[in-house]
Amino acid sequence: MISVNAPDPDQITKAQELIINQKIKKIKGDNFENFYVVTGSREIDHLVVLPNFCSCEDFQVRGLKTPGKVCYHIVGASMAKKVPADDFPEWYTLLNPDR
Repeated sequence: MISVNAPDPDQITKAQELIINQKIKKIKGDNFENFYVVTGSREIDHLVVLPNFCSCEDFQVRGLKTPGKVCYHIVGASMAKKVPADDFPEWYTLLNPDR
């Protein structure tokens, strides 16, 4: 498995905005524990598979060529996976449909 580099401050800010604006949704299913759909800044949906894949252009162009590089969609999905249910109860249901 490739280790993931620490995100830069801009990625963290953008990832937090994704969470605040509820732009991250977990894909349902037994074999999809780490699969998310993340709606990016241009309202385009991207498939994220944690810990290190995104269908966005940035990741496809740069991330696949640079081991450990991640985009803000991956950072956001990683952060969202750790959001406590009490912080965003309705959104938590979207993230964890089977709970």
